[in-house]
Amino acid sequence: MTVGGPSDRRLFPLIMLCVSAMAVVQIIVAFAHHSREHILALDFRAYYTAGLMVREGAGPSLYDLDSQFEYQRRIIPEMQDPAGLLCFLEPPVAALPVAAIASLPLREAYLIWSAFNLLWLLLLTRVITKALSPVPSHGRFRALAMCLTFLPAWVALAHGQISFILATGLLAAWLALRSGKDLRAGLWLSLLFLKPHLAIVPALLLLRRGRGRAFVGLVLGGAAIAAASLAVTGWGGLVDYPTVLLNAVTWGDAYSVHPQATFTWRGLMQSLFETDRAAPVLPYWLGGAAVALWLLFRRCDSVWGTDSPRFAFEWSLLTATLLFTSPHTNYHDLTLLLVPGVLVFAGVHPRVPTGWNGRILTALPHIGYLTCCAPLLMLAGASWWRVPIVLFELLAVVVLATTQSPKVIAASGKLPEGARFP
Repeated sequence: MTVGGPSDRRLFPLIMLCVSAMAVVQIIVAFAHHSREHILALDFRAYYTAGLMVREGAGPSLYDLDSQFEYQRRIIPEMQDPAGLLCFLEPPVAALPVAAIASLPLREAYLIWSAFNLLWLLLLTRVITKALSPVPSHGRFRALAMCLTFLPAWVALAHGQISFILATGLLAAWLALRSGKDLRAGLWLSLLFLKPHLAIVPALLLLRRGRGRAFVGLVLGGAAIAAASLAVTGWGGLVDYPTVLLNAVTWGDAYSVHPQATFTWRGLMQSLFETDRAAPVLPYWLGGAAVALWLLFRRCDSVWGTDSPRFAFEWSLLTATLLFTSPHTNYHDLTLLLVPGVLVFAGVHPRVPTGWNGRILTALPHIGYLTCCAPLLMLAGASWWRVPIVLFELLAVVVLATTQSPKVIAASGKLPEGARFP
């Protein structure tokens, strides 16, 4: 089936069906019995608190935990223990759009924020369909259906998280780099500064590959985010932000940070050692992260900005490594796995890799999709349901780092006649 075939006409109804279903879920959450309690249990509570602080001129104390606690108690007066604070850990600029709606009651503000996220999901869907353009239409329909029914994406929307923005930045940056629009790629990639630890490795990778214009775009976008944040908090508040991020690593099981519940290599180590303290697992966490980063930088030596399937696999490896090595990855953050899922779909068409690792690579999007349904294991009383997801991230890093061979894929991105993936 060729690109542009009959299945293409089914994409719009598929998108509308899934987005409408998501909107219905959000409305049910907002208007169901005990809806206030439901919304207060979501991450939106932290955004609403930050928006309220900014709206009332308390931006300079945005990262003072006592101030956050006092403002959050106005929303949930029954909260007495400061350790129960749902802490706002995004940059100050992330509080600005919520500040515009913080004067509204909680339910109305939540619905408006959900509508904003749904609009961003439509943008992400457009970027996904563009990245899937080399895929035959039947495969493109299946890939898009998997993206729109991916459980972490639904959870991200329910919580009011910004995961769609981050996924869009990563995928749109890959498209721009592939087209040689490096400055635009850097600007898209700067959206990762909304979770600053995610921007460090891509910045180093751009420098290693000599993509100066992309690095400049990343810096310019980061500077714009910093300037907007400075306007919100002033110098003092802005300096407090990295301090809070560093301290969060050592908080243990407090302020909505649950180290054993994270979907990262660190979280797996915390669970194995049965501790929420960072010190006992630090050598193992840093050692595993160092190995994953070494695999990433060792593999990313191709000519970026071409239609090479290898470039798609390397960008997939970058995203998987960011999640695997992150100090803190919640379930909604797994929405970023849409990026390697889409790029692997795009990279294996029209040629399918062979060999054991090539076959695993081809199946990787489906394995990830099913593995991320692991929360359903909770219904069976399984306490270990997070482990398969971390092991999948490890599998993705290993397979993406070992599948393609520089002797097979030329700099042009095309396979020599008769050659195949190892």
